[in-house]
Amino acid sequence: MRVTGIGLVGALGTRAANVLAAQRCNLVRTSPSTELRIPDEDTLTEQPVRVHAVRGLAAGYEHQGRWVRLLSAALQDLATGLESGDATALPLVVVRPADDPDRYPVETAAAGLDELLSQALTAPRTAFACHVVPGAEGSIAVALDQVAELLRQHRRVVLAGVDSLVDHCSLAWLLRAGRLKTDDNPVGIAPGETAACFLLERADPTGPTGGLAEIADWWRDDEVDTEAEPELWGQRLGRAVNRSMHARANEPSRPHTPWHLVSNHDGDTAMARIHGGLLSTLDPGLAAPRLHHPCVSFGSVGCASAFVGMAVAIHVLATDPASRDVVATAASPRGEAALVRLRR
Repeated sequence: MRVTGIGLVGALGTRAANVLAAQRCNLVRTSPSTELRIPDEDTLTEQPVRVHAVRGLAAGYEHQGRWVRLLSAALQDLATGLESGDATALPLVVVRPADDPDRYPVETAAAGLDELLSQALTAPRTAFACHVVPGAEGSIAVALDQVAELLRQHRRVVLAGVDSLVDHCSLAWLLRAGRLKTDDNPVGIAPGETAACFLLERADPTGPTGGLAEIADWWRDDEVDTEAEPELWGQRLGRAVNRSMHARANEPSRPHTPWHLVSNHDGDTAMARIHGGLLSTLDPGLAAPRLHHPCVSFGSVGCASAFVGMAVAIHVLATDPASRDVVATAASPRGEAALVRLRR
């Protein structure tokens, strides 16, 4: 399948081109959160948490409200690619956070996210048929399975992912788990929020060429051992990367062809161990990848991290003519992992 359009909202801005250009320069835009303050025992005051928030767009909204606002903005960014219109409603496959009672100890919203999205999302001459996938970092592979099936009946499908770790419930959840970056925990994460969406079309060998990139492969770890050490999760992910790189169809073996690895390594101790296991397992017969860590600019964005990785991968292919493959990986301290390989 081909990627022919992209929409992106992140702490660096609300348009994909600007956001990705800023991310490539490793710009960081954090601001104090008004949702949660951490007690400082030394000064007997409360200190705000620094977060990578999309300024002003979702302030004051809780989880589902934030997701809808972020997704609406990302789809507006994509809207220019949707103007040709479709005879039927355009399928929209959305990955959003699972309903974790530890993270969201509040009453469930009266309306489902699909209903809220149908009411809120608009684009010129476009109607969406929403398919919501609750998930975690590895759920992008489930969504891509669904997209591939939908593309059998539809010419185009929109794939989207959204998450925010900066609402009150999410920040409190991270604080209870000891995962926030604070003065007492400098190796914790800096929370972020983002929404990314992609317009996908069937790759027809007899049809017109073009587009931003081709999604050549995807994988999800379906055998998660939650009791295993994080290095082992990273090693399984590394072996999957090796398999994907060696399975490049219709291409001669070129072990030293430049390639890139996009990772959601966010500074968390467990994530660092996963990343170390991944790097240690990469096949030395492959050229050493050029590494990218979007969390520097976007913060930790939960189940949207794979989508941010895809956006960065597409930008890498657009700006590095020598490279043909980019592997975007996403993992979490709970053992979920996935990869998406994109090629020119």
